Amino acid sequence: KGEVSSQFVSALLLAAPHAESSLQVDIAEAAPTSIAYIEMTVEVMRMFGVAVERLAVNSFKVPKATYTTPGDVQVECDASSATYPLALAAITGGEITVDGVGQNSLQGDA
Repeated sequence: KGEVSSQFVSALLLAAPHAESSLQVDIAEAAPTSIAYIEMTVEVMRMFGVAVERLAVNSFKVPKATYTTPGDVQVECDASSATYPLALAAITGGEITVDGVGQNSLQGDA
């Protein structure tokens, strides 16, 4: 089918700035299932100084570039892992607060 994992696409995107020239990454799927994770990678690259151009929902152009340190970066907790204590609270009727994942999360499963 030509489908690839978001981890594979993210790896290509993250390595692309080190290529000899700009690199275009086209995903075979017209509407990638895990686009939220790819978008998260693109956002992190932007935070570190690499401006990825989105040509289409499944196409990205990455310039030859050098990553830069943005200073302090807040790293979100893993939304998937946060579901376990949330489920426990739901089952037992208890309450729990999970800091670090909110409505502005970049994670597709948040």
